[in-house]
Amino acid sequence: MLQKSTLTTLIKLALAGGILVYLIRVVDFRLIVDTARQADPFWIAAAVLLLPVNLFIEGTLWHRITRLTPLRAPLRTAFGALLSGYAVGFFTPGRIGELAGRSFYYGSNNKWELSMLVMYQRMIDMLVGVTVGMFAMLAFMYLARPEPLSMWWIFVAIGLASILLLGFVLLMPRPAYRVLDRWIKRPKVLEPVEFLQRVENRHVGPYVALSTTRYLVFVSQFVFLMFAFSGAAPVAQVYTGASMTFYAKYLIPSITLMDLGIREGSAVFFMGQAGFPEAAAFNASLMMFFINLVVPSTAGAPFVFRLKLRQETVEERDTATTGA
Repeated sequence: MLQKSTLTTLIKLALAGGILVYLIRVVDFRLIVDTARQADPFWIAAAVLLLPVNLFIEGTLWHRITRLTPLRAPLRTAFGALLSGYAVGFFTPGRIGELAGRSFYYGSNNKWELSMLVMYQRMIDMLVGVTVGMFAMLAFMYLARPEPLSMWWIFVAIGLASILLLGFVLLMPRPAYRVLDRWIKRPKVLEPVEFLQRVENRHVGPYVALSTTRYLVFVSQFVFLMFAFSGAAPVAQVYTGASMTFYAKYLIPSITLMDLGIREGSAVFFMGQAGFPEAAAFNASLMMFFINLVVPSTAGAPFVFRLKLRQETVEERDTATTGA
């Protein structure tokens, strides 16, 4: 019998495949192929060249966040953990394996705390993406008056509620920890999030600044890919559509493997609403998946083997200490 996690992965993979097939039928397969053939390689290369910048900023942010723990690993270890997380998370639902991939790479005893730090970084990224996306959506609603307007206001309301919740945790971490303490009332369970009590105002500003910079980088990657597949377009219009696309990506629950299909569907809808060819949006989003997820995951594969070696080293050290 298949394990529950394996079955869940297969279901999410099937959902991703089903959504992609549906989108291909809706958009028109011939248009997708023709758009891909006519793509401008210059803009694709520009998007690819931004990948190292994206990873450098993400690794730097992760390294700074780990400073909330007694861990004092060098920056190169943070990048190894980052790539290991990409590789391990690739085939796991909601990229949950990224938590283990990063935390086990260090070979330390506070793996649960490191896993929660990954979630903390995700929350920072989500706060930035949803905030920028919500303002982009409000600007689009004001200028384009899309119908039905009530549906768009629901999108905005969901985003605003998410911003308030994330803002409370990230900007007031100590009160947030006290709320968790009163609600859960199990100190042992709360140990992995005790770092919230060590977060100070001077930490949050740099975290948000780095996350915002990274957000601008990967949104620019998407914009460059839209240029590649759809030709020249007003820059502000493309960035608005791209920001709304990522807004939806952050807010829609991960029901498919690696959000495959969800991201493409959001791109087709929002970029189409912004006046861009749906086939170009589909191709740009699928290319983003390969550039920003497949490539780092492939590059991180060797680090997974190193993760095993690190864990064995720690176990051997503990055994030797016990034997002594």
